[in-house]
Amino acid sequence: MEEDRKKKEQELAEKKRAFEKTFAERVNEREAKINERVARLDIREHDLKEEIELRKAELERLRREVDDLRRGSIGDSKTSLSMSMTNENSGKNSPTDKILKKKSGTLGLFNRN
Repeated sequence: MEEDRKKKEQELAEKKRAFEKTFAERVNEREAKINERVARLDIREHDLKEEIELRKAELERLRREVDDLRRGSIGDSKTSLSMSMTNENSGKNSPTDKILKKKSGTLGLFNRN
């Protein structure tokens, strides 16, 4: 009986060591995966921050360019802009005109086309 008890204790101790080993391996694997993911996310974050900085620089450059254009020839740019808009739109209907014509055509009960 004493031998059976000692044998059982040894088996349980071995089983416990095996479980602890498996647990430690799984914890290490999980930590490695987490560390890899953190490294990938850090790289992605760095890339995105660089992209944001580039876009901010481009935006600032465009703002300065617009400010320079406004300060440089404000009267000329307004008249030339309004002239180009009227020239572009001459002879064309706006999209809302097309929609209104289409709706007015479909409002009648007895349309003959």
